[in-house]
Amino acid sequence: MISDWKLRQMSPFPRFGRTASIALVALAIGATGCVETESNAAGPGSPPVAATTDFGELDYWNDGLAEMCYYDATDRIYGKPREYTRAMLMNREWIDPATMVKFVGADTSRAVPVFKITIAEEIPTENYNYRYLVSQYLRRSDLRFEKLAVSSQEWCGTTFKQLKRGADAITLKGFSYFEGEGDQTFTLPADGNIYPREALFALARQTALAGESRELQVLNPLRSTHLQEPTTRRLTLVPKAKTQRVTVPAGTYTARLVQLKDDEAIVAEYVVDASAPHLLLRFEDRETNQTLVLRAFEKRAYWDRSSKSSFYRPNQAP
Repeated sequence: MISDWKLRQMSPFPRFGRTASIALVALAIGATGCVETESNAAGPGSPPVAATTDFGELDYWNDGLAEMCYYDATDRIYGKPREYTRAMLMNREWIDPATMVKFVGADTSRAVPVFKITIAEEIPTENYNYRYLVSQYLRRSDLRFEKLAVSSQEWCGTTFKQLKRGADAITLKGFSYFEGEGDQTFTLPADGNIYPREALFALARQTALAGESRELQVLNPLRSTHLQEPTTRRLTLVPKAKTQRVTVPAGTYTARLVQLKDDEAIVAEYVVDASAPHLLLRFEDRETNQTLVLRAFEKRAYWDRSSKSSFYRPNQAP
């Protein structure tokens, strides 16, 4: 008998026809919802339960392919909610510790194993689109932040920021077109517990897997058109013990809620598949009103032009 997880790997994506043979895409019709339950068993939309509590050690990552998740997203620009598709990509890689860029070569013994996480967005407004691209490295062994670059583009101009860990400090270099911002460099202590807000999508998945709270020093969001001095804030990722049955457009899952909290309130909520690979299913930021709902996902070599997407038609990706 073919498992439900295997069927989801083989099923065609109904909107765009036949999938690539390595696609992992599912689409379920129905309203988004969740029901709390005591069970931790995997449901019809979930792959087998992992045998590790270390997100970086999941065999899922060892095929060298990229996890590609597509979200129905909302964000607020010019005081109005905007609806669009956010793509979030994650795959294993190695970086050169001296240059902090991608390591190329057969001998990876001197390289650092990392996850490369990319967030790509194109957000329509009345006259032109806002575009954001976030690229970051987290050390695979413990998800320690190593490097992040983020750029924004809209017709008024562009902003670029690079946050990078060094031996003695974490450095933020920013280049903004806004008056009063311009080109600036800031330094932070080389604290291994400092994270950009954008890295918490991965850390929430680790928190759901391990079932343990994690206290962090979190930077103000870097994904924006503006450049500001970095400040840290003590926040805690807290997993809920009970699981939920959650239906999103990508399918129905047994999921765990992870809350991001400060001392007084819930800052954001992450709904994560309770089974490997612990996909992020839903997200809500209570401070910025950003939301994400998983529309579809696939696993493929997006850098290979012969590897066709199951989500976007050829030559139709943004």
